[in-house]
Amino acid sequence: MALEGAVIFDADGTLADSLPPHVAFCRMMNEELKAGLLLPETSDLDGCRALAAAPMDNFLRRAGFAGSDVDTAVQRYERSFAEEFPVGLFDGVPAMLRMLVQARDQGLRMAVVSSNTSKNVRACLAQHSGPPLASCFEFIWGIDNAARSKAESLAHAAAEMGLTPQQIVYVGDTEKDARCAQACGMHFIGADWGGFEDMGRLASAAASAEGVEGLAPYTAVQSPSAVPAEALRLIQSSAKISPKNLSCDPRSPRSVEQGHAKPQSDALSPYDAAGWWSFLWFSWMTPLYDKKGEDLKLELDAEVAFADWSTPRR
Repeated sequence: MALEGAVIFDADGTLADSLPPHVAFCRMMNEELKAGLLLPETSDLDGCRALAAAPMDNFLRRAGFAGSDVDTAVQRYERSFAEEFPVGLFDGVPAMLRMLVQARDQGLRMAVVSSNTSKNVRACLAQHSGPPLASCFEFIWGIDNAARSKAESLAHAAAEMGLTPQQIVYVGDTEKDARCAQACGMHFIGADWGGFEDMGRLASAAASAEGVEGLAPYTAVQSPSAVPAEALRLIQSSAKISPKNLSCDPRSPRSVEQGHAKPQSDALSPYDAAGWWSFLWFSWMTPLYDKKGEDLKLELDAEVAFADWSTPRR
């Protein structure tokens, strides 16, 4: 059964364990510029999260930098951050990407849309000692080669891939990520494994009776290993919905999940859905684990590389 859809990732706090290095950069600039700011230690997750913002100029302003100091720090950041503060991937991210690559033959695609620069994202992916992870993605967009607005870049990404927003899952670690994805009509998964914000707490608030104004409920997962199954579930759920009934209004992107769309007569039956999941599990998920369910065995085909478009189509 063909699977037409995509998983698009945020970078910082989702793929990349970059919050401590960003705070370390702020601490260095604080000393060089003699700004006299009181900044948290990089080991203080809550303190670091209090500074978190994107893009980097907003991060710096939240840390207390002002005026020309912000411009000076941004120039230094864009010029040499990747070299001065190497950023690694979260544990489990390479295995997650390899797991998703196994669904490529069924039509699943991947990309990155970040508020960082594509240069920094690629530098982070290159830190991995195994096969090149950048080849997992059709494109890697940042503020240096795509729109500065994340919502705009996500909309361009859907057009670039030739997919409807309902066929795409965005994975991110901030409320801004969630709102941008939902504004575009995309599914959203909250990365709750130590990123810039507590996405589990926000997900609980969004699902509560009081809710969070302007934010639809979403799923937060605590480990990268939980992303593939949840992402594929969301994509497959949209495949059962008639396109003519999908909401195109960005102000109500979750209307499908709220039950306002009716399936076509050719929608998947429960029997077909069960067969698809059985195929998915036994064909490429089961071989991922050893007897203890811990040792990932798949190897990424390093020779597969997608074309890298330097700028999005408008």
